[in-house]
Amino acid sequence: MKNAIISFVLLVSIAANGQTLLLKPGNAAQYWYEGGIYRKKEVVGYSEFDGKSYIRLKTIYAGSPSYTYSYERIVGDTIHYIRLANGNDSLSFNFNWKVGKILRKDTIGNRTHLQFIDSIKKTQTFTFDDTIYSLKNITIDIHTGDTSNVIPLYEYYSKLFGKLTSGLWTIMQGVRINGINYGGNFLGYQDEVIFTKDSLYVLSLIDSASCWIKNISNVNLILDSITTHNPYGYRVIFSNHLFNKYFYLYGRYPNHLLDTLKIIITPSDSVKLLIYDVDLCPICREDITNKYFNDTLTFIFRLMNEYPYQNNFYSKIQISGFGRSSDIDDKIYPKELKLYQNYPNPFNPVTNIKYQIPKSSYVTLKVFDVLGREIATLVDEEKLAGEYEIRLTTNDLRLTSGVYFYQLKAGSYIETKKMIYLR
Repeated sequence: MKNAIISFVLLVSIAANGQTLLLKPGNAAQYWYEGGIYRKKEVVGYSEFDGKSYIRLKTIYAGSPSYTYSYERIVGDTIHYIRLANGNDSLSFNFNWKVGKILRKDTIGNRTHLQFIDSIKKTQTFTFDDTIYSLKNITIDIHTGDTSNVIPLYEYYSKLFGKLTSGLWTIMQGVRINGINYGGNFLGYQDEVIFTKDSLYVLSLIDSASCWIKNISNVNLILDSITTHNPYGYRVIFSNHLFNKYFYLYGRYPNHLLDTLKIIITPSDSVKLLIYDVDLCPICREDITNKYFNDTLTFIFRLMNEYPYQNNFYSKIQISGFGRSSDIDDKIYPKELKLYQNYPNPFNPVTNIKYQIPKSSYVTLKVFDVLGREIATLVDEEKLAGEYEIRLTTNDLRLTSGVYFYQLKAGSYIETKKMIYLR
């Protein structure tokens, strides 16, 4: 199975030509889906070899950090060359060819494989007036003259975008021109998640570090999780014009592999990442304060459409600066999540609610009446591992005598208990 190859034009003159307008870095990108993997090839620059000008193209494979480069040029807006590894040019296509032109003729045994131009048509493959050359592949029995089709039966060359389709499993193709995608609607790669800063720096204990994460693709991206590479703890806020999300990042958040942040970044939108209160040792006690740290944060993304990646893709950013050391004594942390019965019970007007969590979690503790209506929110924030006790007073709640329920949520853990208020 062949991979699709893209060809582009490089003209030294400033002629009013369709291809000329497309050929600049980041433009004239072609992307396609083949064999379960997304690929994207786009212009990333220009190069000079032996006095000849070439377009430098980068092919990216989704779900993998690997990529390849190729160098291509067109002479006189018609003859397309690809630079080989040995430095020579290989003729790929000539847009002056006519119908019936034989491009390849290979004989093996008693069969000849033939590729020729079957038709030339004006069309709008994506969004422009284009010319499409249909290349047909057949085999001929040299003894009988019988012909048979091969796979793929047709390959296509676009006057504007080069070779379009090659391979049995190539589907959903598109191009990007001046930031707008045409054709298939499934972009979303590592290089289409942009951090507005190359790195984050926390100047002192009381400072924070922030940047924006931009989605420049044309599909919804979901931020699944964040992973640190050192045993540091961070208070984190994600926000934009629609929401604010607070959590505590230590090791990985969410810390369960089946959980997800579920932060959706829509096309051309962004979210603000803010980090503060850097804890250099969340599980120990040290006297050193304002100590320098250096870390890497890995952000895991996935697409939100009908063609999921084989693997999620990720982006990384460096973070450094100065933080603090936890003032945590060497104590034994709870081994399980637990919500205790309130005391006293029945109560009036004050009662205490105690709970424990064995690891950092986002915790909510709420009070409901017998109809399930929320009466009060006692806790709604990220909590470190430990035991906690909340004092509930009814002075401001205007409760009537009766039965009430209080519910603890920590991660996937939920527990509810009953309490009685007597006036």
